[in-house]
Amino acid sequence: MRQSSTRLAAVALLALMLSTGGCVLRSSSEPATTTEVPTTSSTSSTSTTTVPATTTTTVPATVNVATYFMRAEKLTVLGRQVPAATPYSALQALLAGPTANERSLGITSVIPAGTRLLGAEVKGNEITLDMTHEFESGGGTFAVRMALAQVVYTVTQFPGITAVRFRIDGEPRDMLSGEGIMVDPATPEQYRDDVLPGILLQSPVPGDAYHEPIVIRGTSNVFEATVNYQLVAPNGTVLVEGVTMATCGTGCWGTFNQQLPALPAGTKGPVTLRVFDWSPADGTTMLDLVEFTLT
Repeated sequence: MRQSSTRLAAVALLALMLSTGGCVLRSSSEPATTTEVPTTSSTSSTSTTTVPATTTTTVPATVNVATYFMRAEKLTVLGRQVPAATPYSALQALLAGPTANERSLGITSVIPAGTRLLGAEVKGNEITLDMTHEFESGGGTFAVRMALAQVVYTVTQFPGITAVRFRIDGEPRDMLSGEGIMVDPATPEQYRDDVLPGILLQSPVPGDAYHEPIVIRGTSNVFEATVNYQLVAPNGTVLVEGVTMATCGTGCWGTFNQQLPALPAGTKGPVTLRVFDWSPADGTTMLDLVEFTLT
């Protein structure tokens, strides 16, 4: 009986193993091992820098040049701001004429209205100007010579240019107008006796900036070739004064070129330049006075 019971138990155990596919079942009381894979979360942050727009203002550069107008039938010099220091730019400024304020001061131009500059060509020491036909329609001999003087002195201020030839509407000319005025070529010396004041200050000119050293340069025909100068403060105080000698005088034309003494230390603000000759009659009256402010 004991053997029979043992066989039955063995059969029952075999049957159970077959029903579980031969696997050993774990007791529910045994803890299970769980492996967790960590999840990585990545947050990307973008930083944006805003660069403010830059506004660039281009200020056209200009230079001050001399232009020659008339006052009381004599040449007078005015400064004009132009894009470039060239004969072409200076002549365009001259042809624009005096301002209303300048006209109120007696400054005029005898260059006929409507005159235009068609071209300017420099070759060696000569410049050839192509003007429209209005240029030679200015009237009598004196008017034409004054117009020529305005043009000739304006373009010969530039280094290296000493003579001027003309074309009218493209046609070369060695004579202008029905008055038969020769321009073959034209030079400043031809017009000195007609249109120059006793002192023609050619540098500095109105509109020039004040900086030291101040150098005065020009043409004169004054008593004993003596050219006087002063630098004057806004309150009227004479800061600097002196004398320079021209190369000729008392009946002949000369030139002068003088560096002025330095202004007193601490001088501020604009100064007025005076160039003149004292009257030989009384020694106290300023003759041929040229006066303007350097800013």
